[in-house]
Amino acid sequence: MSIDETLKEAVDKGRLQRLELEFPSDAHKRTILLHPKLLSDINDADVKFVSRFERLRADLEMFVKGQIISMSVTPYGHKTAYMGLLDPMSDGIWEIRSRDPSPALRVFGKFPCKDVFVGLNWEPRSVGWGDKKALGDGMSLEFQFAMIEANKLWDQSLPGTKPITSGNIYDCVSEKVFLV
Repeated sequence: MSIDETLKEAVDKGRLQRLELEFPSDAHKRTILLHPKLLSDINDADVKFVSRFERLRADLEMFVKGQIISMSVTPYGHKTAYMGLLDPMSDGIWEIRSRDPSPALRVFGKFPCKDVFVGLNWEPRSVGWGDKKALGDGMSLEFQFAMIEANKLWDQSLPGTKPITSGNIYDCVSEKVFLV
């Protein structure tokens, strides 16, 4: 089965859902597919979290609209990057970094093919939020649990599918991307 057929099946069976743009007139240049729980958290946020999740959605939509994004393939050295490859690189887990407003949030996911990001789970970065503890640094238990959860959700959503694990950003995104 081709990767396109695999992704279509995952969407058809409800294992993944497409992030639709808030304004449908905006052009789709790339695709984000989200685990249903992640999309539900974004769309059905508790009233006290709505504005923060709206900002997270806007940050995710930057990818879908094909806006210029920065990526880092150096674990622990993402600095100001929009996306960063996490350690171990062989897992192919990236984080989309939504920094403003506080708390900063991270969406963990993988690339099944070029220009398609599968978002699996989200976590608050440096301060706890709601019932979630802060990730802390890449060595913390919370960070390691988030990585394990991302791998588990990937295997459930796209069983038998290998993510892109290359350190070349152009294997993941075709254009309007720069390395930091």
